[in-house]
Amino acid sequence: MGLWKEAETVWLERNRVQRQTYKDELALWKVERDLAKVERRRTQWAQPKLGKLESPLPKPVIESTQELGVEGDDNGINNGSESDDGSAGGD
Repeated sequence: MGLWKEAETVWLERNRVQRQTYKDELALWKVERDLAKVERRRTQWAQPKLGKLESPLPKPVIESTQELGVEGDDNGINNGSESDDGSAGGD
């Protein structure tokens, strides 16, 4: 869990840096856009796009041994009863 928390912190920081870079580029573009309007011309470059942000890592799930034991028993009982039903119908 500790490794996941460290990875999540790094992931959040990378996305924060990407958003800040986008905001800085957008501010420069807005200045260019306003200047182009005054000079009655088109802007020299397209409006910047944020782009796709990095997806988070899935949070690790810890399975308890009790849950595994219960699931294993249920599966065994269900499989056994299904085979009994199938053999009884075949007689």
